[in-house]
Amino acid sequence: MSDPNRHLLRAATIAEGRRRLSELTGMSRLEIEASHLGPGERLPLPPGSERFLYIVAGAGFIDGTDFEQQPISAGDFIALEVHEEAVLETSDSLTALSGRLS
Repeated sequence: MSDPNRHLLRAATIAEGRRRLSELTGMSRLEIEASHLGPGERLPLPPGSERFLYIVAGAGFIDGTDFEQQPISAGDFIALEVHEEAVLETSDSLTALSGRLS
């Protein structure tokens, strides 16, 4: 971490809606996003690459084309294969980190 101002993102920076953390840090091969969903919001997760999700806070559901709707909550880790399409949704609020190789 040669330049902490470029590679260290503080919570206030991450907390706003949906942010591409990889762009803020200059990382090019690894795409990482932080998403905060408010009540009733949904986050589509299209197919096309292997992807992971880590639920940082809150609770909701994940619904996919290849699996039935599942409840999710803080601490859950989800791995999606290249062909899988899914949607995150919450009736309260939910914060998630997602990542994939570009």
